[in-house]
Amino acid sequence: MKKIIMGLVVILVILFAFEYQKPVMTSLEAEKKTIECIKHPPEEWQITPVDVSLDDLKSFYMIIKAKEGFFNQLTNQREMSVTADLKGKNPMTPMVQLDAYTGKCLRIIGPME
Repeated sequence: MKKIIMGLVVILVILFAFEYQKPVMTSLEAEKKTIECIKHPPEEWQITPVDVSLDDLKSFYMIIKAKEGFFNQLTNQREMSVTADLKGKNPMTPMVQLDAYTGKCLRIIGPME
């Protein structure tokens, strides 16, 4: 019985350590996910999609910060805020918040038109 409990404890420690130290996206992946989020925002947000590409990206500013909440703090969860200065026929500077690990679009702040 003690071996089973010790085995479970070891497995839980390994899973916690893996969750705590997950690698975040690279800046290139973040650029691609930001453009994808601007081109295809979730429908429930009722935001008009904008046709942009990586070539339209003039400058790119990225901040990684801790997510709020007890569980998120405990497991070292991060979110990424990306400010994309876009040129072209529709110059704009939206800020896109992404999950730092998966690139899931969390929200878009700023002008999209």
